[in-house]
Amino acid sequence: MSNGVARKLNLALYLNPETSDSDRYAVGALRQWYDKAKRSHSDRTTLDMAVRLFHRDIYLAGLYLYLLDPKLSRSLGGALDDESLTPTAFWRQLHACGLTQGEHQQITDDEALFSPSQLTQLQQLLAEQNSHIVAVQQELQQLRQLADSQARQLKRLQGQAVSAATPSAESSSTGATQESSVLSELMPSPERIAKIKQKGLF
Repeated sequence: MSNGVARKLNLALYLNPETSDSDRYAVGALRQWYDKAKRSHSDRTTLDMAVRLFHRDIYLAGLYLYLLDPKLSRSLGGALDDESLTPTAFWRQLHACGLTQGEHQQITDDEALFSPSQLTQLQQLLAEQNSHIVAVQQELQQLRQLADSQARQLKRLQGQAVSAATPSAESSSTGATQESSVLSELMPSPERIAKIKQKGLF
């Protein structure tokens, strides 16, 4: 690179999309980039320059990761897909390779623990559980209302039973008067007893 002269490196990239999901994803991403670059650059010269810069950026970025930690480079390459292309997923890779320090060693963000699809499934599950809990709470409220109603009815029936078993004082006095009149009718008067004695019945 001395004297400002660029040096050309011929590099070959071998991918097997039939056996590797990461390779298949990489092939698709590269084709998508090339198609977009062709539409964005009208002439061949600017397109070639964009391609060279694209290859340079990819190579140097990969070289940086490899020199930083070969295991990290291999891990990132093997996990290449839509779900892994997030800052939190990249942070997990750094954390797994022991490249995080201090306060960043503990990953507490939910996105760092779950993938986007997993987060969506978790949110759906929580919503379903919340709906179920609301339904159960409504059923419990109805059961409480029914129990309160039955308790009031039972208390009213008990009150009626006690009233029927213990007559009032007025009823007691009336009953005693009636009993006295009946007894007086059944019992003969003293004059009548005297007449009976005179007849010699005793």
